[in-house]
This record gives sequence, C-alpha cells and structure tokens, in this order.
Amino acid sequence: MRRSGKEHDEVDERKVTAAEAVSRCVAASGSSKHDGINVSIRVRPNARHGTCMTGVDEGFVLADIAQPPADGKANKAVVQLVADTVGVPKRSVCVRGGHKSRKKLVQVRGKSVADVVEAIANALPR
Repeated sequence: MRRSGKEHDEVDERKVTAAEAVSRCVAASGSSKHDGINVSIRVRPNARHGTCMTGVDEGFVLADIAQPPADGKANKAVVQLVADTVGVPKRSVCVRGGHKSRKKLVQVRGKSVADVVEAIANALPR
C-alpha cells in the first residue's frame, strides 16, 4: 500500500517542539538548582518592537532587546528579560560570558532545568 505525501511527511519528518528546541540551549552548570542553569542567548540590540524572546536558532535562544549595546544597557535588559521570563529575581540571573558580544551565556539560579526550559518555551511566539 502506498502512502500519500501528507501521511509520509507526518511519519518520516519529526517536528521539533519549542521545548525541545529550547532544551538544546539550556544546560545545568552543577548538580543542583542552586549551582545554576546556563542559557545560551543571541541578542539583537536596538530592536524596534521592544524586548522579547523571539525564537531558537543554532543552539541559541534569540532575544530582541530595545536598549543599545552601550554602557551595559543591553546586558541589563537581558538579565531583566530572563528574570521576568523564568520567574526569578534579577539577583538570581547574571551574564557569565559574552559581555561585549551578541552571543551571551546567562546563568539562572533557583530553578531546575525543566522549569527554565518550560518558561522560555512558553515565552516564545507560537
């Protein structure tokens, strides 16, 4: 029996969910949630439509930031965005790498990997 094209695509091509895509960008930095969770984020500063997470691409969560990349303004906005998205205080989020780069490593403390992945996946546009 021959399958139609639509059935063939549904069976053979696996669709990646937002949570699966985000999980590729998130890693635990220790054995407990107090050690922190690392999130790889690629930032686009000076975004015209505001500050938000826009998607996932090549192992990075994509974030549009309204602030310019001067005097640490964009880094502060990234920390605020991640804290608001994950539901932790700003003091529980810090930029661990990429202070002067668009590609940043952000650490989140006080949440599990599953909680961080779920929160970021829910914040992405559908």
